[in-house]
Amino acid sequence: VQFTMFGLAALTSEEITLWRILGAIISFSGVCVLFLPTETFEIKINEMLIMILAAAGWGVYSFLGKNAKEPLLETTQNLIWAIPFVSIFFILSPDGIGVKGFILAILSGAITSGLGYVIWYSILPFLKTSFAAILQLSVPLMAAIAGVLFFSEEMTMELVFATILVILGTFVSLIKRQGK
Repeated sequence: VQFTMFGLAALTSEEITLWRILGAIISFSGVCVLFLPTETFEIKINEMLIMILAAAGWGVYSFLGKNAKEPLLETTQNLIWAIPFVSIFFILSPDGIGVKGFILAILSGAITSGLGYVIWYSILPFLKTSFAAILQLSVPLMAAIAGVLFFSEEMTMELVFATILVILGTFVSLIKRQGK
């Protein structure tokens, strides 16, 4: 997501300061700490490529949101456009999907994520693309902290350290050059 958004910011001639780059590196390091595996794992190329494509898609989606005039309408249209693609996934899914799974997908996808997208599209026009990319790095932390608060997940030192790094990186990215 961040590489896509920073690339698009550069392509559109957005001024990206060294402070913004340093802040992005610090915040990204925090997310890496959060996701650092604690045991041996295997990298599966197909799954990795799908995640990279999804991240690039989300970066482009966020970039396009900077021009959103009616966030609620545009988000609704985008979710409607997604229905055929999601339907293909459910049809081809080897495990199938039950009624409960379908309802949970609607609740988590269309409703909860939809509200998040509306809020995101509402604030994007006021943000520089590169700063919006850095703000994106706080989302996994918010999800992890929500897990601690609402689902009794463990508050780990990794989560605390990751949170500190992401917040620090966000503030560093806001530093202005002298004389500006």
